Amino acid sequence: MKMIALLYLNSLLLDYIINEGLAENYVEEILGKEYVNPWAFMHQRQEFNSFIEILKNPYINDRSRIYSIMHGNKKENIPLWLGYSYGYSLVNFIKINTLINIDELTKKDRNFFDNYNKIFLKILMKDG
Repeated sequence: MKMIALLYLNSLLLDYIINEGLAENYVEEILGKEYVNPWAFMHQRQEFNSFIEILKNPYINDRSRIYSIMHGNKKENIPLWLGYSYGYSLVNFIKINTLINIDELTKKDRNFFDNYNKIFLKILMKDG
């Protein structure tokens, strides 16, 4: 348990988004969409436009801020499970546009996901 805590100690928001996105996409691929947790589908791509200012800075490492973005924060008008939904959508976007399967995606580093996150955000801003 200590090792897991240490892994997250220096993690960025992007790391949390990636890990949760990979987890739910893995569940979907292995068990089926009906087994994916509800937070993965809580928000649609169109809704992310309203939170672009929050999502376009994935390099924050303030744990309380990360928690607010991942889980929601009524005081800050951040909806429930925003980070989880965004992570699922981001990884799904990468799977569709690269044709890389989930097993291979789990081997990719932060920079790989960061590049696709930038592309995904540009598309969201253009759509909005």
